[in-house]
Amino acid sequence: MIARLFNAIHSYFFRDEFLGFIEGHGYLTESDQVIIQDLVKSQDNELVEQFERKFAAEIGRGECVSFTAGRMAFYSLLLQEKIGHGDEVILTGYTCSVMADAIIRTGATIRYADIDKETFGTSADSVKQLVGRKTRMIVAQHSFGIPCDIERIVQLAQDNDIFLLEDCAISFGSLSNGKKLGNFGNAAIFSTDHSKPINTFTGGLLYSTDDNLITAIKSFRDDIPELPQGKRQAIWNRILEEKEYCCKQNYKKLPLYDFLKSITRRLSPGRRVISPYLDEDQDLEGSSTYPYPARFPSFLAYLGLLELANWADKSRSRRDSLQKFLKISKKHGFSAHLPAAYFDNSLSIVPLRIVWSQGWGTDIRQKISKLVDISQTWFLDPIISTRTPLEDFGYKRGACPVSEKLCINMVNLPVTIKGSSAEKIVSLIVE
Repeated sequence: MIARLFNAIHSYFFRDEFLGFIEGHGYLTESDQVIIQDLVKSQDNELVEQFERKFAAEIGRGECVSFTAGRMAFYSLLLQEKIGHGDEVILTGYTCSVMADAIIRTGATIRYADIDKETFGTSADSVKQLVGRKTRMIVAQHSFGIPCDIERIVQLAQDNDIFLLEDCAISFGSLSNGKKLGNFGNAAIFSTDHSKPINTFTGGLLYSTDDNLITAIKSFRDDIPELPQGKRQAIWNRILEEKEYCCKQNYKKLPLYDFLKSITRRLSPGRRVISPYLDEDQDLEGSSTYPYPARFPSFLAYLGLLELANWADKSRSRRDSLQKFLKISKKHGFSAHLPAAYFDNSLSIVPLRIVWSQGWGTDIRQKISKLVDISQTWFLDPIISTRTPLEDFGYKRGACPVSEKLCINMVNLPVTIKGSSAEKIVSLIVE
């Protein structure tokens, strides 16, 4: 009933295409859905291992260990490295709250590094100023598919004998000087959240070429619990909803659909509702409906294998979208506002989003709001996805001035943007 009502409303009010940042699994066949529904009820460790091998093969010669979220892979690594009270971890002040939360759980202190305005990734200059005798780990973040100044950060880590972790949660497949991201540090973390390059709705992996580290992390992972059955089913239900609505033809339907669904739930107060999201650890309050950390479910591993099978085409399409946007931007005299990294021949970028920041970014977001879901713009604050004051994460205003300046005026475009949409959006921006 909800779907019929809201489809009728959509057909009347929302006729235009609308671009969002989640790409639903529109390719799923009925056979796939039957297999996945069966896997929701069980755990096939061999399938998970197959996904880990396939994912690692996309990065390099190392191995992967999977978890229910990238933050859990990060936390497990911190525990394995025995990082805790009295230690310092350098993290960029341009990140998600769950990364800071993972460090805080160990008792270690966070030192926030600024970002480079030309890459939106961790600034090597800022890291250099923060390295001290208590520094146990440097987290170098590659943002939106753009490699950060990773070679300089590698040198800093090696010179000071500090563990270097590459945060590749929002970058997958890009190269710096011919080398794929994830292969520069001692280890790397990746995310397969529904807003990330490989979409399993939720998930994450630790990658490393260090056999001893991988063995230790696997042993730790094998002893942690699985997601509860109700949570797994809620995730699968949401994946099916996003399959239907997270495409440019139906994206405008999603908020209305969710609103009508919430109304229906309120009319059934006795019915227990389980959220599909793992968002309880965004506000330093811990999690009550899922274990932290938790093992990666096999039904999501099956979905991940399908995603990897499509990755060559998807990455090619994303590169093509970026190049077409750069060409259109140059034609309109707009390319000077884009990050210099997009024009750096030493980088091969598979974009997660097309991004920039400029003085009137707030106005630009408003201009494009009829074409793009600007509510999902990253990063409008140095630490996002939280209601908790940033001071509670140990962040002091002014600590990362470049990040703070750029955050306010961030503009994001989905990589699903094509030539006609790109022309329309750039024309709106420069008018």
